[in-house]
Amino acid sequence: MKRFTEEELERANSVDLLAYVQGRGYAVKRMGSQYCLAEHDSLVIRDNKWYWFSQRMGGKTIDFLVKYEKIPFVEAVHTLLGDEVQKMTGPVKQSEKSASDVDVPRKLVLPPIAERNDEAIAYLRGRGIPMELIQRCIDEVRLYQADTYWRRKEDGSYEELPGKQVVFVGFDADYTPRYACSRSLQGNGKHEAYGSDKSYAFALPALEPECKVLWVFESAIDALSHAALCKQGGKPWPAHRLSLGGLSPLALERYLAEHPAIRYINLGLDNDDQGRKAAQEIAASLAGRYLTFHHPPKHGKDYNDELLFQLRTRSREAER
Repeated sequence: MKRFTEEELERANSVDLLAYVQGRGYAVKRMGSQYCLAEHDSLVIRDNKWYWFSQRMGGKTIDFLVKYEKIPFVEAVHTLLGDEVQKMTGPVKQSEKSASDVDVPRKLVLPPIAERNDEAIAYLRGRGIPMELIQRCIDEVRLYQADTYWRRKEDGSYEELPGKQVVFVGFDADYTPRYACSRSLQGNGKHEAYGSDKSYAFALPALEPECKVLWVFESAIDALSHAALCKQGGKPWPAHRLSLGGLSPLALERYLAEHPAIRYINLGLDNDDQGRKAAQEIAASLAGRYLTFHHPPKHGKDYNDELLFQLRTRSREAER
């Protein structure tokens, strides 16, 4: 015998998920047509459904309680069907919204810019990125070398520590830095600067303002690699290129809102299970609004692997 009828399960899933989340005290942030949780910005809510990109899980309202809040299924359904939930999930008045719901950016703490970019340039050249493209990014301060980095201490203050790294910067529409991620030049360490807003990730805007094409990648290196591939292939197609800084769709939603001319989106995410799954989810979220195509690299895991493969192939052919 079923514990709940289909009608009861449908009623539980019809409880407004966004209102439930706000009523539970979660801080949320609006991004275009969807919302994300402040504590996990890769968890997005849209049309009474949710998806947590970094964990590859999602579903409807019941699933949120069960999978995210770890509430047993029976208790979750009873909670959603209870009278107290109807009170909790009623319309949220503007005056009742917490300060954390307002789009107030944290202060971005950028690593100090080094006097020279020699080691950052050598690293990027070693990854196959041409000097012309590197210089463009340096001139626009989209990347630079840092010889130290800031670490936030428990008391809220910061200490400056030695550590050479290449820093990739994301800007808002006023060309104010709002995001930075870095890659160690002395190891494989990666991290995002404190105060980074992932909705402003690293991008290479098209030179033509009315460009209709956007390519999307997981990392800044992949965005640069794709630009290099197009140039060396003799087909430097006009296109915007955007890094998500991982798999969170926040930067994509904001970039599309700020570039209304875009109509075609090419997803160049990593050629692995996570990348393919994320591409499917992103394409589904954009259906009906944009024409979306999945273009994983043909060789290796990502577009930097593809670039290095093509460079090695050209070098072997030149030696024959």
